[in-house]
Amino acid sequence: KQQKMFTSSSSSSSASSSSSLLLSSFFVFFLLSVAVVRAQFGMPGMGGGKNKETFRAVKSDSKLIHCEVCQKVSKIAFETGVRLREEKGEKLTEVDVIEEMELMCDESDDKTMWAVQNDLKVNFRNKLVLKFMGEDAYSSCETTCKTMLKACEDVMEGRDTDLAEILFKNRIKTAKGIEEWLCTEETESCSKKAKSVSKTRKPLPEFKKKEKKDIDTERMMGKLKNMPGMPGMQMYNRDDMMGMGGMGGGDDDYDDDDDEGGMGGMGGMGGMGGMGGM
Repeated sequence: KQQKMFTSSSSSSSASSSSSLLLSSFFVFFLLSVAVVRAQFGMPGMGGGKNKETFRAVKSDSKLIHCEVCQKVSKIAFETGVRLREEKGEKLTEVDVIEEMELMCDESDDKTMWAVQNDLKVNFRNKLVLKFMGEDAYSSCETTCKTMLKACEDVMEGRDTDLAEILFKNRIKTAKGIEEWLCTEETESCSKKAKSVSKTRKPLPEFKKKEKKDIDTERMMGKLKNMPGMPGMQMYNRDDMMGMGGMGGGDDDYDDDDDEGGMGGMGGMGGMGGMGGM
């Protein structure tokens, strides 16, 4: 009887130890998963990651390129309408076109690829103009790109639905017709002469070439960032990740002051030193 009780007790102890080991392993796996996600996506309130630099449009420059941007947007909008009619045929709805027009100035959408292939330069007439950098030339959407997209937003503001209706009903048959409607009738983008560049204007950063695959990755991450259920998430590209210097808790690139979320002290897994006995 004593032997049976001993065996039963040993079995219970073994089961308890196995459960504890399983729970500990799960906890370690969870913490590792948190650290990896934090390092890759910069989830706020969890410590151990540096904030990605924020780039903003230069509004004073964006106002100087309204006409040229409007012409480009008009052409892309017309081509989008043609593509949708060819792809969907009789199944095409006005909502389909509206959804596309709402993305005309979205930096994550393919329709704004022109903004990462152009630079802004001052020409011999002292006018700010778009300069196409080449079929294989791409740059991240930083200050210059966002300045062009700000001009796009100014042109498209409150007009995406009307433009979608025109394209859906095929009221205007040519890209030039769309340009005339959008850039001179609906807006004054091209009806007024563009102003010259101010003498005190600060030059924009130089165009930094990047590989197309890196640009595609950045755009994909941008789309993920804007998806429902992923608010406040920061996305990092390959260069950002390399600059983080790995996942060591003592790296100065990490923000160790972030206390939100109750896990700020983990500092990229540096806080797991006391778990060695598990």
